[in-house]
Amino acid sequence: MFEKIKEISKVLILPGVILYGFGFVVVTSHLARFGIISFDVISSRFIIAGIYPLIGLSLVFSLAWTAYKTLPASEFFENKNFRSRLNSYLLLPPFIYTMSLILSQLFDLGRYSAPTDLKVLYFKPWLGKFDFIARVIDKINIKTVSYSFLLKYFIYIFTYVFIFITVAAVAMWLWKKFKSPSSMGDKISVDVSPEPVKREEKLGLAPWRVFVSDWFFISALITLFIYSFLRLRTELFDFNSFRYGTNLNSNLVFVWFYSSVFSIYVFLNIVRFPKEKITQAIVKDLYTPNAQYAFQQLLIPVLTSLFLFGATIFPRIPFSTGGGQPREVRIQTKSDINIFNKGDKVFLIGESNQFVFVVVTNKDAKALQINKDAILYIETKKN
Repeated sequence: MFEKIKEISKVLILPGVILYGFGFVVVTSHLARFGIISFDVISSRFIIAGIYPLIGLSLVFSLAWTAYKTLPASEFFENKNFRSRLNSYLLLPPFIYTMSLILSQLFDLGRYSAPTDLKVLYFKPWLGKFDFIARVIDKINIKTVSYSFLLKYFIYIFTYVFIFITVAAVAMWLWKKFKSPSSMGDKISVDVSPEPVKREEKLGLAPWRVFVSDWFFISALITLFIYSFLRLRTELFDFNSFRYGTNLNSNLVFVWFYSSVFSIYVFLNIVRFPKEKITQAIVKDLYTPNAQYAFQQLLIPVLTSLFLFGATIFPRIPFSTGGGQPREVRIQTKSDINIFNKGDKVFLIGESNQFVFVVVTNKDAKALQINKDAILYIETKKN
Protein backbone atom coordinates (compact mmCIF):
# COMPACT_ATOMS: atom_id res chain seq x y z
CA MET A 1 0.00 0.00 0.00
CA PHE A 2 2.79 2.36 0.93
CA GLU A 3 4.54 1.66 -2.38
CA LYS A 4 1.36 2.50 -4.34
CA ILE A 5 0.99 5.79 -2.49
CA LYS A 6 4.64 6.55 -3.20
CA GLU A 7 4.17 5.88 -6.93
CA ILE A 8 1.03 8.04 -7.06
CA SER A 9 2.82 10.87 -5.24
CA LYS A 10 5.61 10.77 -7.81
CA VAL A 11 3.10 11.17 -10.62
CA LEU A 12 1.27 14.05 -8.91
CA ILE A 13 4.14 16.01 -7.34
CA LEU A 14 6.17 16.69 -10.47
CA PRO A 15 3.24 18.01 -12.59
CA GLY A 16 2.18 20.16 -9.62
CA VAL A 17 5.68 21.61 -9.30
CA ILE A 18 5.81 22.28 -13.06
CA LEU A 19 2.41 23.98 -12.95
CA TYR A 20 3.41 26.15 -9.99
CA GLY A 21 6.78 27.01 -11.55
CA PHE A 22 5.19 27.98 -14.86
CA GLY A 23 2.74 30.29 -13.06
CA PHE A 24 5.51 31.89 -11.01
CA VAL A 25 7.63 32.64 -14.09
CA VAL A 26 4.67 33.98 -16.08
CA VAL A 27 3.32 36.27 -13.35
CA THR A 28 6.80 37.53 -12.44
CA SER A 29 7.69 38.31 -16.06
CA HIS A 30 4.36 40.14 -16.47
CA LEU A 31 4.80 42.35 -13.39
CA ALA A 32 8.49 42.96 -14.15
CA ARG A 33 7.46 44.84 -17.30
CA PHE A 34 6.15 47.56 -14.95
CA GLY A 35 9.14 47.51 -12.60
CA ILE A 36 7.27 45.49 -9.96
CA ILE A 37 8.98 42.57 -8.29
CA SER A 38 6.93 40.47 -5.87
CA PHE A 39 8.80 38.33 -3.39
CA ASP A 40 5.79 36.15 -2.60
CA VAL A 41 6.72 32.53 -3.20
CA ILE A 42 3.52 30.94 -1.92
CA SER A 43 0.46 32.04 -3.83
CA SER A 44 -2.49 30.11 -5.24
CA ARG A 45 -2.52 32.52 -8.17
CA PHE A 46 0.63 30.88 -9.53
CA ILE A 47 -1.21 27.57 -9.92
CA ILE A 48 -4.10 29.20 -11.82
CA ALA A 49 -1.74 31.29 -13.94
CA GLY A 50 0.33 28.21 -14.78
CA ILE A 51 -2.55 26.39 -16.46
CA TYR A 52 -2.46 28.49 -19.64
CA PRO A 53 1.27 28.20 -20.41
CA LEU A 54 1.13 24.51 -19.47
CA ILE A 55 -1.59 23.90 -22.08
CA GLY A 56 0.24 26.01 -24.67
CA LEU A 57 3.67 24.48 -24.07
CA SER A 58 2.25 20.95 -24.06
CA LEU A 59 0.93 21.53 -27.57
CA VAL A 60 4.16 23.30 -28.56
CA PHE A 61 6.36 20.45 -27.37
CA SER A 62 4.12 17.80 -28.95
CA LEU A 63 4.32 19.51 -32.33
CA ALA A 64 8.06 20.24 -32.03
CA TRP A 65 8.74 16.60 -31.08
CA THR A 66 6.66 15.36 -34.03
CA ALA A 67 8.54 17.68 -36.37
CA TYR A 68 11.84 16.51 -34.88
CA LYS A 69 11.00 12.89 -35.67
CA THR A 70 9.45 13.45 -39.12
CA LEU A 71 11.68 16.31 -40.26
CA PRO A 72 15.21 15.54 -38.99
CA ALA A 73 17.86 18.09 -39.87
CA SER A 74 20.31 15.27 -40.66
CA GLU A 75 18.27 14.38 -43.77
CA PHE A 76 18.10 17.89 -45.24
CA PHE A 77 19.21 18.15 -48.90
CA GLU A 78 18.97 14.37 -49.36
CA ASN A 79 16.68 12.50 -51.73
CA LYS A 80 15.85 10.13 -48.88
CA ASN A 81 12.34 10.67 -47.43
CA PHE A 82 11.86 13.88 -49.41
CA ARG A 83 8.13 13.25 -49.82
CA SER A 84 7.61 13.12 -46.03
CA ARG A 85 9.70 16.26 -45.61
CA LEU A 86 7.64 18.03 -48.25
CA ASN A 87 4.44 17.11 -46.41
CA SER A 88 5.90 18.46 -43.17
CA TYR A 89 6.94 21.71 -44.86
CA LEU A 90 3.47 22.28 -46.25
CA LEU A 91 1.44 21.18 -43.23
CA LEU A 92 3.46 22.70 -40.38
CA PRO A 93 2.48 26.43 -40.64
CA PRO A 94 -1.27 25.81 -41.33
CA PHE A 95 -1.45 23.32 -38.46
CA ILE A 96 0.26 25.75 -36.08
CA TYR A 97 -2.14 28.51 -37.12
CA THR A 98 -5.13 26.21 -36.54
CA MET A 99 -3.86 25.34 -33.06
CA SER A 100 -3.31 29.06 -32.42
CA LEU A 101 -6.94 29.80 -33.28
CA ILE A 102 -8.06 27.12 -30.84
CA LEU A 103 -5.74 28.42 -28.11
CA SER A 104 -6.82 32.04 -28.63
CA GLN A 105 -10.47 31.02 -28.24
CA LEU A 106 -9.61 29.00 -25.13
CA PHE A 107 -7.62 31.83 -23.57
CA ASP A 108 -10.40 34.33 -24.33
CA LEU A 109 -13.29 32.39 -22.77
CA GLY A 110 -13.52 34.61 -19.70
CA ARG A 111 -13.87 37.89 -21.55
CA TYR A 112 -16.83 39.99 -20.44
CA SER A 113 -19.55 40.43 -23.03
CA ALA A 114 -22.77 42.36 -22.57
CA PRO A 115 -26.03 40.35 -22.52
CA THR A 116 -27.66 39.98 -25.92
CA ASP A 117 -31.11 41.41 -26.50
CA LEU A 118 -34.02 38.98 -26.15
CA LYS A 119 -34.95 39.64 -29.79
CA VAL A 120 -32.37 37.07 -30.93
CA LEU A 121 -34.83 34.38 -29.76
CA TYR A 122 -37.59 35.63 -32.05
CA PHE A 123 -38.32 33.46 -35.07
CA LYS A 124 -36.89 34.91 -38.28
CA PRO A 125 -36.89 33.30 -41.77
CA TRP A 126 -33.42 32.48 -43.08
CA LEU A 127 -34.37 32.76 -46.76
CA GLY A 128 -35.91 36.23 -46.69
CA LYS A 129 -39.35 37.35 -47.82
CA PHE A 130 -39.75 34.44 -50.27
CA ASP A 131 -39.55 31.87 -47.49
CA PHE A 132 -43.15 30.63 -47.61
CA ILE A 133 -42.56 27.82 -45.12
CA ALA A 134 -41.40 30.34 -42.52
CA ARG A 135 -44.55 32.40 -43.10
CA VAL A 136 -46.73 29.41 -42.29
CA ILE A 137 -44.70 28.50 -39.20
CA ASP A 138 -44.69 32.09 -37.96
CA LYS A 139 -48.48 31.98 -37.64
CA ILE A 140 -48.13 29.57 -34.73
CA ASN A 141 -48.89 31.64 -31.64
CA ILE A 142 -46.97 30.69 -28.49
CA LYS A 143 -46.60 33.28 -25.73
CA THR A 144 -43.50 31.85 -24.05
CA VAL A 145 -40.41 33.01 -25.96
CA SER A 146 -38.31 29.90 -25.27
CA TYR A 147 -41.03 27.42 -26.23
CA SER A 148 -41.84 29.45 -29.33
CA PHE A 149 -38.18 29.47 -30.42
CA LEU A 150 -37.69 25.72 -29.88
CA LEU A 151 -40.92 24.59 -31.55
CA LYS A 152 -40.80 26.92 -34.55
CA TYR A 153 -37.16 26.31 -35.40
CA PHE A 154 -37.57 22.56 -34.90
CA ILE A 155 -40.42 22.49 -37.44
CA TYR A 156 -38.48 24.85 -39.70
CA ILE A 157 -35.25 22.80 -39.73
CA PHE A 158 -37.08 19.46 -39.87
CA THR A 159 -39.09 20.59 -42.92
CA TYR A 160 -36.10 21.80 -44.91
CA VAL A 161 -33.99 18.75 -44.04
CA PHE A 162 -36.87 16.52 -45.18
CA ILE A 163 -37.16 18.45 -48.45
CA PHE A 164 -33.41 18.23 -49.04
CA ILE A 165 -33.30 14.48 -48.38
CA THR A 166 -36.32 13.88 -50.63
CA VAL A 167 -34.87 15.89 -53.52
CA ALA A 168 -31.48 14.17 -53.14
CA ALA A 169 -33.10 10.70 -53.11
CA VAL A 170 -35.15 11.44 -56.23
CA ALA A 171 -32.07 12.84 -57.99
CA MET A 172 -30.03 9.72 -57.16
CA TRP A 173 -32.85 7.44 -58.35
CA LEU A 174 -33.12 9.28 -61.67
CA TRP A 175 -29.34 9.26 -62.12
CA LYS A 176 -29.13 5.51 -61.54
CA LYS A 177 -32.12 4.85 -63.79
CA PHE A 178 -30.81 6.70 -66.83
CA LYS A 179 -27.08 6.03 -66.37
CA SER A 180 -27.08 2.31 -65.47
CA PRO A 181 -25.56 -0.04 -68.13
CA SER A 182 -28.66 -2.29 -68.28
CA SER A 183 -30.98 0.59 -69.17
CA MET A 184 -28.73 1.61 -72.06
CA GLY A 185 -28.49 -1.91 -73.48
CA ASP A 186 -24.86 -2.31 -72.57
CA LYS A 187 -23.45 -5.64 -71.50
CA ILE A 188 -21.97 -5.84 -68.07
CA SER A 189 -18.47 -7.17 -68.26
CA VAL A 190 -16.54 -8.44 -65.30
CA ASP A 191 -12.88 -7.60 -65.18
CA VAL A 192 -11.11 -10.72 -63.95
CA SER A 193 -7.64 -9.54 -64.78
CA PRO A 194 -5.23 -9.73 -61.89
CA GLU A 195 -4.59 -6.60 -59.90
CA PRO A 196 -1.49 -4.73 -60.90
CA VAL A 197 1.44 -5.21 -58.64
CA LYS A 198 1.76 -2.25 -56.33
CA ARG A 199 5.11 -0.61 -56.63
CA GLU A 200 6.67 1.75 -54.20
CA GLU A 201 6.12 5.34 -55.22
CA LYS A 202 9.26 7.25 -55.95
CA LEU A 203 9.48 10.98 -56.36
CA GLY A 204 12.31 10.72 -58.84
CA LEU A 205 13.66 14.25 -58.41
CA ALA A 206 17.20 15.13 -59.35
CA PRO A 207 19.54 15.89 -56.40
CA TRP A 208 19.81 19.57 -57.34
CA ARG A 209 16.01 19.89 -57.33
CA VAL A 210 15.82 18.30 -53.88
CA PHE A 211 18.50 20.73 -52.67
CA VAL A 212 16.64 23.75 -54.09
CA SER A 213 13.30 22.58 -52.68
CA ASP A 214 14.72 22.01 -49.21
CA TRP A 215 16.50 25.32 -49.21
CA PHE A 216 13.35 27.12 -50.39
CA PHE A 217 11.15 25.77 -47.59
CA ILE A 218 13.84 26.09 -44.92
CA SER A 219 14.35 29.74 -45.90
CA ALA A 220 10.59 30.33 -45.69
CA LEU A 221 10.38 28.75 -42.21
CA ILE A 222 13.38 30.77 -40.97
CA THR A 223 11.85 33.96 -42.36
CA LEU A 224 8.58 33.20 -40.57
CA PHE A 225 10.49 32.63 -37.33
CA ILE A 226 12.31 35.98 -37.62
CA TYR A 227 8.99 37.71 -38.29
CA SER A 228 7.36 35.96 -35.32
CA PHE A 229 10.18 36.89 -32.95
CA LEU A 230 10.20 40.54 -34.03
CA ARG A 231 6.40 40.68 -33.89
CA LEU A 232 6.52 39.43 -30.31
CA ARG A 233 8.86 42.27 -29.44
CA THR A 234 6.34 44.79 -30.78
CA GLU A 235 3.60 43.18 -28.66
CA LEU A 236 5.45 43.29 -25.33
CA PHE A 237 2.93 44.48 -22.73
CA ASP A 238 3.87 47.68 -20.92
CA PHE A 239 2.52 51.19 -20.24
CA ASN A 240 1.98 51.93 -23.93
CA SER A 241 -0.28 48.89 -24.31
CA PHE A 242 -3.10 50.64 -22.47
CA ARG A 243 -3.39 53.12 -25.34
CA TYR A 244 -3.80 50.52 -28.06
CA GLY A 245 -6.05 48.02 -26.28
CA THR A 246 -5.40 44.94 -24.20
CA ASN A 247 -7.41 42.35 -26.12
CA LEU A 248 -5.96 39.05 -27.28
CA ASN A 249 -5.91 38.06 -30.95
CA SER A 250 -5.07 34.84 -32.78
CA ASN A 251 -2.14 36.39 -34.69
CA LEU A 252 -0.31 37.11 -31.44
CA VAL A 253 -0.89 33.54 -30.25
CA PHE A 254 0.37 32.27 -33.62
CA VAL A 255 3.69 34.14 -33.50
CA TRP A 256 4.31 32.94 -29.94
CA PHE A 257 3.31 29.39 -30.84
CA TYR A 258 5.41 29.27 -34.00
CA SER A 259 8.52 30.83 -32.44
CA SER A 260 8.30 28.38 -29.53
CA VAL A 261 7.91 25.35 -31.80
CA PHE A 262 10.77 26.50 -34.01
CA SER A 263 13.09 27.17 -31.05
CA ILE A 264 12.44 23.81 -29.38
CA TYR A 265 12.76 22.01 -32.73
CA VAL A 266 16.15 23.61 -33.40
CA PHE A 267 17.29 22.87 -29.86
CA LEU A 268 16.28 19.21 -30.19
CA ASN A 269 18.37 18.92 -33.32
CA ILE A 270 21.35 20.63 -31.69
CA VAL A 271 21.47 18.35 -28.66
CA ARG A 272 20.44 15.36 -30.83
CA PHE A 273 18.00 13.66 -28.51
CA PRO A 274 17.63 9.90 -29.01
CA LYS A 275 14.10 9.80 -30.39
CA GLU A 276 13.03 6.42 -29.05
CA LYS A 277 14.80 6.18 -25.67
CA ILE A 278 13.71 9.61 -24.49
CA THR A 279 10.09 8.97 -25.46
CA GLN A 280 10.02 5.63 -23.63
CA ALA A 281 11.69 7.11 -20.57
CA ILE A 282 9.24 10.00 -20.28
CA VAL A 283 6.23 7.73 -20.78
CA LYS A 284 7.35 5.01 -18.35
CA ASP A 285 9.06 6.96 -15.60
CA LEU A 286 9.62 10.67 -15.23
CA TYR A 287 12.48 10.12 -12.80
CA THR A 288 14.81 8.13 -15.08
CA PRO A 289 18.16 9.70 -16.04
CA ASN A 290 17.05 10.02 -19.68
CA ALA A 291 13.91 11.93 -18.73
CA GLN A 292 15.83 14.21 -16.35
CA TYR A 293 18.38 14.84 -19.08
CA ALA A 294 15.58 15.79 -21.45
CA PHE A 295 14.08 18.30 -19.02
CA GLN A 296 17.46 19.83 -18.22
CA GLN A 297 18.39 20.32 -21.87
CA LEU A 298 15.00 21.85 -22.71
CA LEU A 299 15.18 24.31 -19.82
CA ILE A 300 16.57 27.19 -21.92
CA PRO A 301 13.98 27.23 -24.75
CA VAL A 302 11.12 26.50 -22.33
CA LEU A 303 12.07 29.37 -20.00
CA THR A 304 12.43 31.73 -22.98
CA SER A 305 8.99 30.73 -24.20
CA LEU A 306 7.54 31.21 -20.70
CA PHE A 307 9.00 34.70 -20.35
CA LEU A 308 7.59 35.69 -23.74
CA PHE A 309 4.22 34.22 -22.79
CA GLY A 310 4.18 36.22 -19.57
CA ALA A 311 5.22 39.44 -21.32
CA THR A 312 2.83 39.22 -24.29
CA ILE A 313 -0.10 36.78 -23.98
CA PHE A 314 -0.77 36.42 -20.23
CA PRO A 315 -1.54 40.16 -19.74
CA ARG A 316 -4.23 39.83 -22.43
CA ILE A 317 -6.00 36.79 -20.95
CA PRO A 318 -9.15 37.83 -19.01
CA PHE A 319 -8.66 38.20 -15.28
CA SER A 320 -11.88 36.30 -14.53
CA THR A 321 -10.30 33.05 -15.73
CA GLY A 322 -6.93 33.52 -14.06
CA GLY A 323 -5.23 35.72 -16.66
CA GLY A 324 -3.46 39.00 -16.12
CA GLN A 325 -5.60 41.38 -18.16
CA PRO A 326 -5.82 44.73 -16.33
CA ARG A 327 -9.14 45.75 -14.77
CA GLU A 328 -10.14 49.38 -14.51
CA VAL A 329 -10.87 50.13 -10.84
CA ARG A 330 -11.43 52.96 -8.41
CA ILE A 331 -9.50 52.70 -5.14
CA GLN A 332 -10.70 54.41 -1.99
CA THR A 333 -8.03 54.75 0.69
CA LYS A 334 -8.67 54.95 4.41
CA SER A 335 -6.92 58.31 4.78
CA ASP A 336 -8.14 61.63 3.45
CA ILE A 337 -5.11 61.93 1.18
CA ASN A 338 -6.04 61.23 -2.42
CA ILE A 339 -3.18 59.54 -4.24
CA PHE A 340 -4.88 59.90 -7.64
CA ASN A 341 -5.50 63.00 -9.71
CA LYS A 342 -8.69 63.96 -11.47
CA GLY A 343 -8.94 62.21 -14.84
CA ASP A 344 -6.60 59.36 -13.88
CA LYS A 345 -7.52 55.91 -15.05
CA VAL A 346 -6.47 53.23 -12.60
CA PHE A 347 -5.93 49.63 -13.70
CA LEU A 348 -5.38 46.74 -11.33
CA ILE A 349 -2.69 44.43 -12.76
CA GLY A 350 -2.00 42.12 -9.82
CA GLU A 351 -1.59 41.71 -6.09
CA SER A 352 0.53 40.00 -3.47
CA ASN A 353 -0.12 39.10 0.14
CA GLN A 354 0.66 42.67 1.22
CA PHE A 355 0.26 44.92 -1.82
CA VAL A 356 -1.99 45.58 -4.79
CA PHE A 357 -0.28 46.64 -8.01
CA VAL A 358 -1.92 49.28 -10.17
CA VAL A 359 -1.07 51.26 -13.26
CA VAL A 360 -2.22 54.87 -13.50
CA THR A 361 -2.65 56.25 -17.01
CA ASN A 362 -3.08 59.91 -17.80
CA LYS A 363 -0.46 62.15 -19.35
CA ASP A 364 2.34 60.16 -17.74
CA ALA A 365 1.71 56.51 -16.94
CA LYS A 366 3.10 55.06 -13.73
CA ALA A 367 2.90 51.91 -11.64
CA LEU A 368 2.10 51.92 -7.92
CA GLN A 369 2.34 49.41 -5.10
CA ILE A 370 -0.37 50.18 -2.56
CA ASN A 371 -0.42 48.55 0.85
CA LYS A 372 -3.64 46.65 1.44
CA ASP A 373 -3.89 48.05 4.96
CA ALA A 374 -4.29 51.53 3.46
CA ILE A 375 -7.22 50.57 1.20
CA LEU A 376 -10.82 50.97 2.28
CA TYR A 377 -12.38 49.35 -0.79
CA ILE A 378 -11.74 48.69 -4.48
CA GLU A 379 -14.53 49.43 -6.94
CA THR A 380 -14.37 47.41 -10.17
CA LYS A 381 -15.63 49.15 -13.28
CA LYS A 382 -17.44 47.34 -16.07
CA ASN A 383 -15.38 47.01 -19.25
